[in-house]
Amino acid sequence: MQNIVDTERHAAANGYLAGWLSHPLARALQAAGIVSLVLFVTIPFPWHIPLVALAAMALVWLETGSLRALGFTRPTSWKRSLLWALGVAVFGILFVDHVLDPFLHWLTGTKPDLSGLGPLEGNLKLTLAVMGQAMFSAAIAEEIVFRGFLLHHLTRLFGTVTMGRWIAIIVGSGIFAAAHFGQGLVGMVEVAAVAVAISWAFLRSGRDIWAMILAHALTDIWGLTMVYLGWY
Repeated sequence: MQNIVDTERHAAANGYLAGWLSHPLARALQAAGIVSLVLFVTIPFPWHIPLVALAAMALVWLETGSLRALGFTRPTSWKRSLLWALGVAVFGILFVDHVLDPFLHWLTGTKPDLSGLGPLEGNLKLTLAVMGQAMFSAAIAEEIVFRGFLLHHLTRLFGTVTMGRWIAIIVGSGIFAAAHFGQGLVGMVEVAAVAVAISWAFLRSGRDIWAMILAHALTDIWGLTMVYLGWY
């Protein structure tokens, strides 16, 4: 609710541009534009998503005069943020590894397509390098784009009551899954499931972006470690 109040005050104080950016049509166009940059513009990894994240941050800044809507505020408790991060990461890892992945494998006979990560198996130096890049491109930049920016606009478009929030979560998670199309259908379903958990936690925690960045980082570290060990 505070984010909405801040947005309206900024729009009133800063004139036409901020007011236009907060219009529902402008929100839809901004969201579509950022998603298009993610899905259809090719920039070498790991720079692609961070550059899109900078564009998303600029748009939110122009609209609201701050980055509070993205979750960039001082947490009321770093301990609480840590607990959110650990809870989300553990739930995501356990659910995907021990429930969803076996079920989808039984149902389809396939696993997520991680062939692009094949060179990591047994290669510690390369795995650590990719982990570092993933922290920059995925844990930080993807959370800014898909949780901070996208949910900021989707919750304003669909409403902040329970139904609207869940529609925003499902739509945002579907878009996040589409951005991982290279992992195949099973991989996209698993990514969407994790995205739903992180998106719910982001909104439920009061938009604690720091906790979600850490949760995303822990999840990626786990996944890359499993690839390195050859356990996929």
